Amino acid sequence: MSKSFSNLLNVAFVNNPLQAYLVLCYFVSNKVPLKNQLIVSLRQTDTSMFRGEIVRFHERFIFRIFKRLFRISVPSLFLRGSLWKKNQAFVILTSWDHLEFETLRKSGFFKGHLYTEEGDLSYSENTKYKQGSLSKRELRERLTGPALSNLYSDDVLRCICFSTESFPDFSPDKKIIPNYEKILKELYKPKLKSNNIGLLPSARWIEAKSPLEVLGLYKNFLGEGDQLKLHPSFSNYKSLTKEYKTTIAKYFKFKLIETNVCLEAEMLFKKLNFFGPLSSVRRYAKLFGSNYYLINQLAELQEESKR
Repeated sequence: MSKSFSNLLNVAFVNNPLQAYLVLCYFVSNKVPLKNQLIVSLRQTDTSMFRGEIVRFHERFIFRIFKRLFRISVPSLFLRGSLWKKNQAFVILTSWDHLEFETLRKSGFFKGHLYTEEGDLSYSENTKYKQGSLSKRELRERLTGPALSNLYSDDVLRCICFSTESFPDFSPDKKIIPNYEKILKELYKPKLKSNNIGLLPSARWIEAKSPLEVLGLYKNFLGEGDQLKLHPSFSNYKSLTKEYKTTIAKYFKFKLIETNVCLEAEMLFKKLNFFGPLSSVRRYAKLFGSNYYLINQLAELQEESKR
């Protein structure tokens, strides 16, 4: 059945490197022609690994206002208009039923969707719902991100994943696992210099904290030459990103990892030691044979932010 999807335009939302490389593996293994690949970059996710058409969603302030107050994704409306001009049937690859996806599925050219694994969210249970059954209130509650309910509609065509354990609400015959290890070892070029990697929490969890205080939690784990990765959410916090970069350069000896690095792909080439908060990387470290060490103070910060 997946072969027939290759004859349609494949519109793929990607919001982190893991999801981007999984989509790439799917395209390669299913021989999706370049003319049928349209990749939509969310959160400024790197798309340099693709050779198909690229669309970047830039969340301007006025767009965020429309999204929050009126439940309208302006970039998605522009994209839907562009897809209408193409006059071509399409399927959508998405991590969950976010507003951007919902906007495109209203197009008359929409022929179905596939879910793509993107992290711990993809392993959540009891998150499936019957398409068309949600109230406006339930839809609005998803505006600011997944609420671990009503994420995945029951009319999905397939789920693209790394493990059969992901998307637990769907049956095994719905799941596609590309030969990601073989494909990534051929296409991905490892970039990490160090074996010890620090991971920063989501920007919203630590924006009220001093960068010096937060970074100081890594000093017992990272030394000279070791590397630290900003959470993808930092792409929406320009001033905070600048603060962290300045603080690291002034007070610490470790280096920042570039945004085009896929940690999960790096683990296929060598065993890594990760240090950080509760993160989906911990799941993939176990899956790919690396180590993950929880920094308790960071986990406590995460819990504080949820209260």
